[in-house]
Amino acid sequence: MTVQSRLGNIKDVSRDSEFELGTDVWNIAGGFTHQKLLKLIAKLDTYETIAEFGKEEIDYDFYLDGSQNAQRRYEGIKRFASTLYQLCGNIRFAVKVSDAITIRTLMKRIATVRKYLDSCIVMEEDLISKKINYKINERLFGKCLSILSEIKDDVNFPMNRAGLIFRRTDDVDLDHITKDIIFGG
Repeated sequence: MTVQSRLGNIKDVSRDSEFELGTDVWNIAGGFTHQKLLKLIAKLDTYETIAEFGKEEIDYDFYLDGSQNAQRRYEGIKRFASTLYQLCGNIRFAVKVSDAITIRTLMKRIATVRKYLDSCIVMEEDLISKKINYKINERLFGKCLSILSEIKDDVNFPMNRAGLIFRRTDDVDLDHITKDIIFGG
């Protein structure tokens, strides 16, 4: 059996299972960046919004009572903290040594906030209806959300310095950028 590789080389792979793969096949940076970074970054904004408002979009047909809204906000902040911690863990290996220390510090701050999240919501049972009502401790919740939001903003700088957001380049070739824009580069 013959197989033509991406480089145009034809190999006989039937006998000794020798198959030549180019190095580009093993380079998973694009997939890693999309799955492990970009998806998490997008989720952070969603979870932050849910933590603040109880839902992502303004939907006038969909009403949440106070207890349901509290539950959703609580779930949002828990997911916000978890996703932010996961993002930091995923980028820690790629950042500069000085930024790795910063990332570890941010991860410790997130871990500290996570310890207080269960205290952000209070469960009360209505003795008559036996319904469970949830209420947010707004003061503590607001402080936790504020810290997590600050960390979310701060983590962008080490990611950018590592070239994980914008490509690292010393030279800006405006002609090349213009051609890419015009010709769909």
